[in-house]
Amino acid sequence: MATTGEPFDPSTLPGISQWYKCAPKVPKYVAVTSSNGYGIGFIPGATLALGKLKFTTGSGTELGAGAYPAGITGDTGITVEIACAKA
Repeated sequence: MATTGEPFDPSTLPGISQWYKCAPKVPKYVAVTSSNGYGIGFIPGATLALGKLKFTTGSGTELGAGAYPAGITGDTGITVEIACAKA
């Protein structure tokens, strides 16, 4: 389990409960993208609720948890793509 990054449980995203079929399993693949050029990576945890997001600059420097510039906190173009194993 990752010790840095922000906690991220995909099942808690607004509006996702109607179609999210992975819970309570950990997704096979999660892609998160930023429209402002920052890198966002998903680190799966032992359970769905223990997943984390790590943020990096465009050059790959990891940003400390909570120490995010306006380019991240104000980004209105963050997208999340989740793939699950077929039940």
